Amino acid sequence: MLAEMKEYITALQSMNMDQAGRKRAEEQTIASGITVNDGPVAFSCVPLMVTEEDRNSFDQVIVGIQTILSKMTERYIADPSYRKIFGFSKEMEELICLPCDYPCIIPFGRYDLFYDFISGTYGFCEINTDGSGGMSWNNRITEAVLQNFGDQKYLKEKGITLWDAETPFAEGIIEIWKSSPQAYVNGSLKEADLIPDPLIAIVDFKEEAVMTDFQGIIDGLIAKGVRARFTDMRDLEFDGAQLRDRTDGAVIHGIYRRAVTSVMLERLEECRALIDAVRSEKVVLMGHFRTSLAHSKKVFAAMYRKETREFLAKEEIAYIHAHVPATYILREGTLSEEDLNRIRLEKDSWVLKPEEGFASMDVTCGMDVEPEEWKRLLEEALKKPFILQQFCERYTVPVVRGDTGELDEYPLMLGIFQTGGHAAACYSRAGQAGVIDFSHGCVCVPTAVIKSCDEVQE
Repeated sequence: MLAEMKEYITALQSMNMDQAGRKRAEEQTIASGITVNDGPVAFSCVPLMVTEEDRNSFDQVIVGIQTILSKMTERYIADPSYRKIFGFSKEMEELICLPCDYPCIIPFGRYDLFYDFISGTYGFCEINTDGSGGMSWNNRITEAVLQNFGDQKYLKEKGITLWDAETPFAEGIIEIWKSSPQAYVNGSLKEADLIPDPLIAIVDFKEEAVMTDFQGIIDGLIAKGVRARFTDMRDLEFDGAQLRDRTDGAVIHGIYRRAVTSVMLERLEECRALIDAVRSEKVVLMGHFRTSLAHSKKVFAAMYRKETREFLAKEEIAYIHAHVPATYILREGTLSEEDLNRIRLEKDSWVLKPEEGFASMDVTCGMDVEPEEWKRLLEEALKKPFILQQFCERYTVPVVRGDTGELDEYPLMLGIFQTGGHAAACYSRAGQAGVIDFSHGCVCVPTAVIKSCDEVQE
């Protein structure tokens, strides 16, 4: 990957970083609805150029962590004593343990990590399942860069094309739907007995929804002959037999849930129709509530507990120690005063995160704040539902900023989408701050595949 990126940069330098092309790419992303605070999204004009070898490596990453997360989820559902180490609320526990009849435990997600493309070394930043997004951002920004920027002859000759992040989710939804007995008239799992002309709804609260993501997946489903729509959580109604969209009375057969569980728990009464339909096994919920365990920031701490090690294989325990950062649930009081004094002094080695947070909200990297501010934030976090996580080693990639054309090296947070437990595409960001997000000056890094793995586009 890095060799191909550097070769491309050499070609760009001969064009003085193509200022006109960068401007066209920015205008195209804005026109496609990809914005931050109604302004342009900062992006790199040098895509990650994924080779067949890279794609296979990404798949091994996903399979390794997916196996562990699935085992933990299965144990949580089956063993009430194991549930205690997570300390979830009664309401959260109830949602996770609702019935689900398809085999894939965590069918969708985006797993964020720091990855060394030279050695293959990596460490996880976090696991995203509920509400995992960024498909449309990856696609629209990559399209804008490839269509407007750089030497088009070079791109064509090298066979550099978009690694599509939207189609795999449409295909994954259909695959999970077909693996559920509820998708069949008599539960036979025979193709001939599939419910005819099913309606799949992507469900979230409208004000929380990432409509660019949703529309891309809806278009993908419709292209494959499946009726699809977005439905606001509050527009669902359940009569004990069928789940419907109250706006027109349409029966909904399958739900792809993008509403984050922690948000739903704050608004349970508005979610009652969906929860009751799942409890009654009258709708296929793709992105079941059981994926909330993996989504929780507490899952990394649970991986290091003896209760978890008891049912994992030796190689799985070794995988955790190699790739999962040490994580502590602060309100458990497991850190000694000596530990805390060391953490106060070694701020650049630690990150504070809310237990059920998402979208980098209230996340603080010690390297981003002054020592006294770090001590203050740590003391406050000790009284709140926060985790403390070891800061992973980060690896850089070359970046050519679309707004300035400047060439630099930025630490990359590689986001690997998974569907059905396998690598499906990427949504990645790079930045100099500890927290890599747009409020901290990061850039979106497009994702392309090169000729040797064109088959991923088929």
